[in-house]
Amino acid sequence: MPNALKAILSIAACACCAGLFGQQSKILSEEKISAAEFVERNRDLKKAAESLVNSAVAEYESRGGDLGLAEEKLWYGKFLARLDESGAKFPDPLLELFASDAELTVEFARTLSESDNIPAAFKILRDIYADSPADFAEFSRLACAIAIVFDTPAPKSWPHSQVSPKILKRDMGDPVKAFRTHIDSRRRGKFLLKTEKLQIEELKYLVASLADDADRDWVFKNATFTINTLPKLYSSVEYNRGRINAKQFDWPGTDYSLRSIKKSGGICVDQAYYAAEAAKIRGLPAFIFSGAGSDGFHAWVAYMQKSGKWNFDVGRYEGAKFVTGRTLDPQTWKPASDHALNSMREAFRESQKYRTNLIHAAFAKLYADSGDFAKSEKAARAAIASDPRNAEAWDALILALEKSKAGRKAEIDAHQSAVKAFGRYPDVEAQYRFRLIKLVEGEDPALARRISAQMISKTKTQRPDIAMEFARKSVEKDIESDNLDKLDSNYKTLLGMFKGNAAIAVNGITIPVLNKLIKEDKIQKCDAIIKATRQVLKTKSDSNVGAALDSIESQLEAIKSRLQK
Repeated sequence: MPNALKAILSIAACACCAGLFGQQSKILSEEKISAAEFVERNRDLKKAAESLVNSAVAEYESRGGDLGLAEEKLWYGKFLARLDESGAKFPDPLLELFASDAELTVEFARTLSESDNIPAAFKILRDIYADSPADFAEFSRLACAIAIVFDTPAPKSWPHSQVSPKILKRDMGDPVKAFRTHIDSRRRGKFLLKTEKLQIEELKYLVASLADDADRDWVFKNATFTINTLPKLYSSVEYNRGRINAKQFDWPGTDYSLRSIKKSGGICVDQAYYAAEAAKIRGLPAFIFSGAGSDGFHAWVAYMQKSGKWNFDVGRYEGAKFVTGRTLDPQTWKPASDHALNSMREAFRESQKYRTNLIHAAFAKLYADSGDFAKSEKAARAAIASDPRNAEAWDALILALEKSKAGRKAEIDAHQSAVKAFGRYPDVEAQYRFRLIKLVEGEDPALARRISAQMISKTKTQRPDIAMEFARKSVEKDIESDNLDKLDSNYKTLLGMFKGNAAIAVNGITIPVLNKLIKEDKIQKCDAIIKATRQVLKTKSDSNVGAALDSIESQLEAIKSRLQK
């Protein structure tokens, strides 16, 4: 083991586990000053941020240094840099709150993403604090969650696309009012969980809500449930089979209140919306999943039972085997799968080893951003040595190897090790297998095929969606290489492998292949693909899959019309 790497690893061994992630600010303790004095000394936020990050690096690289102090300095420096970038003017007491609460500052700074509207997020924090400083101090993580969710507008497709924006406005309202509403419900005993005990990452699935005051009042008076009985809410909305038979998938009414849904009944998306919003009204983080199953498309619900424990299966298996659900992350409004979100309930993420990994990984990224890929590699390897189950650490290692021109073998070895590390997490494993295939297919196509075949075999039964993603690559290559003579037969063979999971196959094979044809300017072949799909899957016109194909054909005709103009 290289001496420099030993030095980095020794930091983790020297760090005091009890003090690594405590509430007390190590920065203030080190300098023996109060939060007020710290704020006074650091009026120039940009300069203070740079100084803290430089000090963090020095602490991190020091043999026998305090890893917790290095982490705190790094993230507080990043926090001040973002605050300076935002232009928001925090009052001194709010700055002092973040200076004294190390856990909060590290958690918030780490949770911020490149997708956040930084000026808007920090303005929301400032406004919430100005409205009620005492409440902000008590429910600071709730305020942070609101800031990173309300900073960007929700898309019209959220929480689902089967109700018109004219009926359900995708507007979560005023963030300050939302904060007051949540703490009022908590203090009145309406919440089923202690909101102030939850993490920011969990709370964002609570505050992302379209329920209004009338919805809240109605739920408090009419929807009686506990944490354990919440799943009954889903089925308490009568299923409207008449709408399915009439292929009326969008909400037909003029009012989408929870009261109206309960009174009128609905289909799965309405049942899911009702259960998820009722859960949030009672203080339980929740969201809607949608996905394809063996013979149709469906929506179900995930909700939190306690911090770190989620039920992802409310209404999931009402009709068929639904393998993978998708939702939107309310912070970024980007898609996230249930398997990726499952990480929120993984116990290892609360372990000391994983937390140590996060610190090393953060410094690996810092070094990479500054162009020092030798140090980035060492920090990434230290992270992986502590706990290999963090993709950010592997990404940092692979990037460092690429940039330092370590050689093809070193890159292949790193990818293979990443594949092995995530063997129990097929979504993540698939990402590294795809990257490994791309790395080797030019010189060793046989190896690339073996890597793909291994994943198809491993996931075909339990995760056919992933198996399809690998299997369809051969058909996509037919399209890229203009090998259209074999396209029909190869497509039918591929689809036949998964015909037992018809709806998943439409999502995982048919739609991507059609999109590929359109992208490659070969839309004329799309009709043949639709015809082959109906033949292989033997879809009935009144089935969910048949209806989906009808919709796809309509969209294709619209695209053709636009292209002909």
